[in-house]
Amino acid sequence: MEKSAIILGRLATSLGVRDENPNIELAKSIAASMDTEAVGILVGHLKGKSSAIQSDCIKARKKGWKRC
Repeated sequence: MEKSAIILGRLATSLGVRDENPNIELAKSIAASMDTEAVGILVGHLKGKSSAIQSDCIKARKKGWKRC
């Protein structure tokens, strides 16, 4: 499975949940590992066709990866 699918699969929308906890946990994981590739994947989906994915990417960014 490619990394993009793994990252997007961890977003709340992909998991079918309506809270921000999966997005926050993803952001913490990205920040802890300094995973700039994951940051790039999320940023790349900010202009995607799915507004739900866009929203989750924004929430993940706001909640956590300030260290990247």
